[in-house]
Amino acid sequence: MDSAARGRLWLCLAAGLMTVAGCAGRHPLADWSDRDLADRVRALDAGGGVDAAVDRGDDGTGDPAPAGAGQAWYVRAAMASNAEIRAARQRVERMRERVVGAGTLADPTATTRFGQLAETAAGQVDYMVGVQQSLPFPGTLDARSEVARQKVTEALYALEVTVADVEAAVRGAYWSMYAATHEAAVLGQNRELLLQIESSVRSRLRVGDAGQDDLLRVSRRLAALENQVAGLGQRQRTAGAMLNRLMSRGPGSTLPEPAVAGWEAAELDRDGLVGRAMRGNPQVRMAQARVGTAHRELKLARIEPLPDVVVGVQYGAVRASGLSPVADGTDQIAATVGVTIPLWTEKYAAAEREALRGTGEAIAQVRAVQDRAAFEVDDALARIESHQDVLARVQEKMMPESRQTIRLALTAYEADDVDLLQLLDDWQSLLDDQVHEARIVAALHRAMADLEKTLGGPVEATATDDPAMELR
Repeated sequence: MDSAARGRLWLCLAAGLMTVAGCAGRHPLADWSDRDLADRVRALDAGGGVDAAVDRGDDGTGDPAPAGAGQAWYVRAAMASNAEIRAARQRVERMRERVVGAGTLADPTATTRFGQLAETAAGQVDYMVGVQQSLPFPGTLDARSEVARQKVTEALYALEVTVADVEAAVRGAYWSMYAATHEAAVLGQNRELLLQIESSVRSRLRVGDAGQDDLLRVSRRLAALENQVAGLGQRQRTAGAMLNRLMSRGPGSTLPEPAVAGWEAAELDRDGLVGRAMRGNPQVRMAQARVGTAHRELKLARIEPLPDVVVGVQYGAVRASGLSPVADGTDQIAATVGVTIPLWTEKYAAAEREALRGTGEAIAQVRAVQDRAAFEVDDALARIESHQDVLARVQEKMMPESRQTIRLALTAYEADDVDLLQLLDDWQSLLDDQVHEARIVAALHRAMADLEKTLGGPVEATATDDPAMELR
């Protein structure tokens, strides 16, 4: 056989074997990955224009930051541009790419032999070339693909966990900024009242009905008020910097002031909410997905020791000369079949034991996460119930009485029926009640954010940040 014919034969043989390998490597799970999972990830990533949103400083939809924006605006902006969410989405895509590789055969191996080769009756062998392909034991590729596919599911649930964490962090920072902003507004209103008291003291001082010590007491209260305002400014800046970080914006980016918020009390069913948390909590679902991965890894660990089949073809180029009187240069073509020998069994046994331990660990982790979710529901409900009771007393009894008391005290002070210390105590009581109200409203919304993070979704129609609901 001439060299050109030999080359064509070798190419045909190699191409045929590689075609078989390629067909074997196309696994149905690759189709699942391309068709189903890619659609889910594209749906999660439909926000688009994230980098532009960061540069513009808006919420990723092209809308400017509205004045008096509620928490929904901040959450939407974070969902569009938060770097941790973007990283989690990329991890899903990265894990998705592993599915195809896990269900594909290893690359074939090409070999060549040359030197002092054997001489046959057909003539002297010049060289030999071959190609081999390892074929895993039936079911091995399926098991590897199932593990890879389940890890994609884990990554999707990890993305849900990241989204829930970021949303809860945004809501927590928003309500911290809300508390500081509206406490500052309350202090500003009460500063005006204190200035009114100072004016009355100065009038009385001019006619000899008050002493210089009274004016100093009012001055000290004003200074203390200014110190509180300065502390609130620091809290506002810290909360604003956190919100900007969560929205992947510069720490000094301007943010709109939070909308005035209220709270609509509601009865919450503890057992029903715990049941929802057991089903919908993102951490629980991610832990359950990890159990599925552990089961599949155990199945794979039990299959891996089974022998692989190695098939191949060899071609030997024979020279039409040699010691044999009948040498005619007939080339050699042969097929080879072999199996791997799982001789070092201890490593396989250790891998199976590791997979068993991993399964036990994953099952225990599900229980641990469920216990934590139940505690978080109880904790959030306890805070909500306690804060609702306090808010009701503050709004329905304490604040109306404080307003009435300060009005009467101002009139009585003008008539010299109460002293300045009593008037200042009544002013302080009103200030404390108003500040307490702003803090309790923010605390209620933070507790609701924690509860909804644990549930994996919203509680129906309980809280509102409607600007129409003014603080009382």
